[in-house]
Amino acid sequence: MDKTWEADGAKISGRFFYVTFRDSKPTIDDLVAIAHARMVNFVMPRSRIEEVQAELQANPGVMDPWVVLSTEARDLFMRTDKETGRSGELGELLLYMLIEWVLKAPIVACKMYLKTSQQMPVHGVDGIHLGYESDKLIMHWGESKLHKTLPSALDDISSSISEYLKDPTKYANEIRIVRANLNLGSLDEEARTAIKNYFNPYKPESNNLLESYACLAGFDSKLYEDVAHLDQDACDPAFRTAYEKRVESACKLIADKVKAAGLDSFRFSYFLLPFPSVDEAREKFQARLWGAK
Repeated sequence: MDKTWEADGAKISGRFFYVTFRDSKPTIDDLVAIAHARMVNFVMPRSRIEEVQAELQANPGVMDPWVVLSTEARDLFMRTDKETGRSGELGELLLYMLIEWVLKAPIVACKMYLKTSQQMPVHGVDGIHLGYESDKLIMHWGESKLHKTLPSALDDISSSISEYLKDPTKYANEIRIVRANLNLGSLDEEARTAIKNYFNPYKPESNNLLESYACLAGFDSKLYEDVAHLDQDACDPAFRTAYEKRVESACKLIADKVKAAGLDSFRFSYFLLPFPSVDEAREKFQARLWGAK
């Protein structure tokens, strides 16, 4: 959506997205396909990707290195079903895409690459990205929640961030991960050192490091059903009109939830994304990863 919201008296912004339509039907399958295609960039360090790119360049006719890399990436995701629970990794992947696309902040620590078990979720924040604003380096801590309702997703986001902030050791651990696993690819040593100085309390650059929480709230919305009977030309405009009204109440809800959690002194960038069904989107993503049952 065109609207970008900023809360009065707080460092909170909001951006609003939806799944576009084809023939009056939301293109969930396309969204899942694109997210699936981005999984390598999301979970694999740039150094590993560049290693494979060099192998392909040396022997362009052999795609084995890329197939191996893609399989490595896939195997870092949790394999879930209705009995064992649902993974939040689709939300983490979509948040990664939004932060890089909208905030122009590349991922700098691939936490999923550090997993030691496929069935182990990533603990702590969902993503660590870096962006620039003037001479300031902004560290975006990612937090994604996909729920059946928007209030529930927002509550879970605030709860997760509050728990994280209560324990200084968790913050120190995240900084340790960033410093030890900076995903800087082919940057030269001078550039690497310059960025690392922002995380070194003995360096003056550390005073120019800002922090922000980039949060994706995904939720079920009946708005897709409400416009399903319309033809293609009328469907999208009708949805956008209805969604704009929902956004008005959502902005107040975001500000209220942040304030109620005592987090209104922190910087936030919220992304809202309604789904026809969050559970269906998760199931489609799992099927894309592992094959339909």
